Amino acid sequence: MGRTSKTFRRTALLAVVLLVALLAGPCLPAAPVRASYAGRPVRWNPCGVIHYQIDPAGMPIGFSADVHAAFDAASAATGIRHQYDGVYPHGRQHSDANDPVLVSYGNVGHGSTGYAEPTRVGRRYVGGTILLDGTLLRDRTRHRRVAFHEVGHLFGLAHPASALMSTMVMGTAALPYRDADLAGLRTVGRQAGECR
Repeated sequence: MGRTSKTFRRTALLAVVLLVALLAGPCLPAAPVRASYAGRPVRWNPCGVIHYQIDPAGMPIGFSADVHAAFDAASAATGIRHQYDGVYPHGRQHSDANDPVLVSYGNVGHGSTGYAEPTRVGRRYVGGTILLDGTLLRDRTRHRRVAFHEVGHLFGLAHPASALMSTMVMGTAALPYRDADLAGLRTVGRQAGECR
């Protein structure tokens, strides 16, 4: 009886902590950026265009709309334009710094459903890759959440304590992005007076 009571108390405490984290999400500061350079966030050229392509091999049919929606939302929040350059030829060698961002499907490993890595040169991102696990992401809602999460990483966000970018609450987060995510995206986006 004592062991069961102790387990129940631990479970209840964990549930309360998670509930507080979820409820406090909109009040938390902006999602942190993934890298800094000379004290400023590393970001894409705010006056440029982020080009991307999708290699659909292994992607559940019709799910490319989630990737496009994620780029649309991140672009709207940052003010940085994006352009879809069509299907990427499956099996072609990808150059992170010279080709459009590649969104592809495969085994991420370690039980992960997605991975994003922007390519950095100095204080700018210049390209990169997003890998989504088409086997683990057969559920449309889950695929959409992970697509938004990984595009957030591509645009320069790290993992905060809450919001869609959090690994803890990503499974239940509202879409497309929460307040903290949007604040973080604005931090790495186009600032007032740029790109006139």
